[in-house]
Amino acid sequence: MIKAIQDSYLSREDVEDDSVAFLLFNVKGKDLMGIHLPNDFAEPGRTPEQVAKEKTETLALYTGMGLTQEPFQQVKYFMPNGADGKKAQYTHLLAEEFQAYVDEGRAAQFTFTYREDKEDLDLFFANVDDTNQTIDAIQEYIIAGQGGFNLVNNWKGFHDCVGKHCDPKESPDTKKEIPVVSWRKFRRIITQHIKGSPLFQSDENKLNPDKIG
Repeated sequence: MIKAIQDSYLSREDVEDDSVAFLLFNVKGKDLMGIHLPNDFAEPGRTPEQVAKEKTETLALYTGMGLTQEPFQQVKYFMPNGADGKKAQYTHLLAEEFQAYVDEGRAAQFTFTYREDKEDLDLFFANVDDTNQTIDAIQEYIIAGQGGFNLVNNWKGFHDCVGKHCDPKESPDTKKEIPVVSWRKFRRIITQHIKGSPLFQSDENKLNPDKIG
């Protein structure tokens, strides 16, 4: 279906002021990590004759439906930023495959930055019971730049500032409108997601991957 839409769109001549894009999520092995490559139809345990037969039959179906036999065009892959030395660790690609994609301008790694993604912190708490809405209050407090969060510009600084609010003696929240126990719950959940994760690195990280959010 998607291939048919792309073929139809690319064959049109009246698309100068129009555009279309498909966003696919690869969640199983390398299944969607080579959609720009021709299908060789090869699979373990199959004879060359079986491969050739299926290829001929499949391409005939494409032709019969008015589709091209070309793979997807104008493909770009966004891959999670990996730890140093393991740039392709979340992709199931071999290191040389990953590097080839990058060299071709076909792939980039992505990361989340504090300055551009702090307003999406609520995604961490989608499945968290917040009956008293204190987690919501904390997020609004952070986005408003209260308690020193206006001076924070990366995830480490953010985590440190949250930590200060967990200490009743050190907390910048002088009004104490949000209980310390709520701040500690907030820190525990945040830590599970960002601590040590290459996706939540400092904004100035040397790999300089793409930002996505």
